[in-house]
Amino acid sequence: MDWNWNCSNDSNRTLSLHRDCVTFAPSQQVWWRGRFAIFRLASAVLNLEPHSLTDILDNIRSVATAIQREHAADVLIEKLNARIESVRKRAAIVASRPRVFCMEWVDPPYCGGHWMKELVELAGGHDDLANDASPSYRIEWQQVIQYAPEIIVLTCCGYDLERCKREGEILATFPGILDLPAVQQNRVFATAGSGYFSRPGPRIVDSLEILAHLIHPEKFPPPALPEEVFSTLTLLHTGAEA
Repeated sequence: MDWNWNCSNDSNRTLSLHRDCVTFAPSQQVWWRGRFAIFRLASAVLNLEPHSLTDILDNIRSVATAIQREHAADVLIEKLNARIESVRKRAAIVASRPRVFCMEWVDPPYCGGHWMKELVELAGGHDDLANDASPSYRIEWQQVIQYAPEIIVLTCCGYDLERCKREGEILATFPGILDLPAVQQNRVFATAGSGYFSRPGPRIVDSLEILAHLIHPEKFPPPALPEEVFSTLTLLHTGAEA
């Protein structure tokens, strides 16, 4: 059975629940605090470092193999691939592909990394500021102004929806923000980044479907999820003057 330690500080308590197999992503800095306890107590450790949608699906299969659940993984991956293909086919015939900017961090601004560029393209947009299949990095705000995104999606790593909404208040103070097409057209969105876009597991396909709806609401209805996962941010009444 697998155990995915998601930035928990209490490694001893969590490991006591089950430790047949531990999966981890070394990019999670908090993980390093308990790495020696994990190596000592776990009977198997999987190092998962996905950079793309394909990598995420491959990781699902790797975990399934480690816990001897290959058939369950085959069924799950087949369903996930079918959903991905459904989005791809519908987005392939859209009339336009708007400029999207996915922000992994607001202050300072960080572009989307790893699988985010791929998700945006599958969903019918393009994010020329994203770092494809590689970590996100800090960018100059002037680059965003010059890019003039038509849609801005806050996918802040580690933040739930409510916390991400508050980042919109910071974004509203940035110089030139009111002149961006995304703000003018009221297409700035906060999302539950921690639970979806930053989580390299089955929910990444939910994230794709969320993006498809935000980019092309005329073609994609909001995905049926058990919780609120995105919110429109109105910056025109709160933003700084350009």
